[in-house]
Amino acid sequence: MNEVEIKLAFAPDNADQIQEKLISWLGQPNKTEILDNRYFDTPDQALRKTKWSLRIRTAPDYIEQTVKGKGQVRAGLHSRIEKNWPLAEASLDPAKLAEIAELQAIDLTNLAEAFRTVFERKTWLIKDAAGQIELVLDQGRIETANGQIRIAEVELEIKEGDVANLLSCAEQVVSKVPCWLFSESKAYRGYRLADGGDAYVADPNWQNLRDAIQWVDRAGAWLNHAIYERNMQNPAIVRQQYIELLNALAGIVDHKVVLREAVDNAISDAGLDQSQNILQYLEKSHWLGKLGLACIISKGA
Repeated sequence: MNEVEIKLAFAPDNADQIQEKLISWLGQPNKTEILDNRYFDTPDQALRKTKWSLRIRTAPDYIEQTVKGKGQVRAGLHSRIEKNWPLAEASLDPAKLAEIAELQAIDLTNLAEAFRTVFERKTWLIKDAAGQIELVLDQGRIETANGQIRIAEVELEIKEGDVANLLSCAEQVVSKVPCWLFSESKAYRGYRLADGGDAYVADPNWQNLRDAIQWVDRAGAWLNHAIYERNMQNPAIVRQQYIELLNALAGIVDHKVVLREAVDNAISDAGLDQSQNILQYLEKSHWLGKLGLACIISKGA
């Protein structure tokens, strides 16, 4: 099956406020659970190289082996193949992978744990005449031999209906929750940390980007790496770079009013108080999420 979703990140220290806002809007979650996920690969990362991931998830009421692959991000929307198998115990069953034709040419001997994610997931099911969206709030950590980073994200996935319904729900989220568009999966971040990846720096070619959604995607990743994963020592510089990036985006957006207005408001919002700490700004700013959504809509998703 294919899943289609939107991923939004938020400041980890802001998690309690985010949860309160979601409960105020949607009521108590339909489900709360702790998910323990172990990701596996070969020593030469054969799965990663072919853009697949393999994990065992242990939850309070089930154990499941999952393989994901052939993913793509189009205008901020994630779409990827996913196959699940129930397990009796938390032990990898490589034989089940024979059901995936694309994996048969890959040597999957010597599979071993590559990294682990542990997080609390709160799930809401939002159902109306247009369909059903699953909204989840994930808080936890990614663990590797090189250390750990925090997980703080909201994901919205289509269960019934179409992309228009997903965008409508996302629009409500970003109007209530300070957040930003963020395309990197937990598996991608786990591999990067396991490889000893460093924090992102501002891209010198921002001005050359012609695709606004690509810009927002990269900027979301930059915010996560520069601020929350590596805890930069000088937030004022981060904030200054962020405003510079917004101004760069203002130079490449097209004539569509919805996107132009979102960019202008984001610049204005970020520049209200020059002494403001970047973390405090991100904890209250809704323009980041509105900007990302505006880019998706302007792209004609």
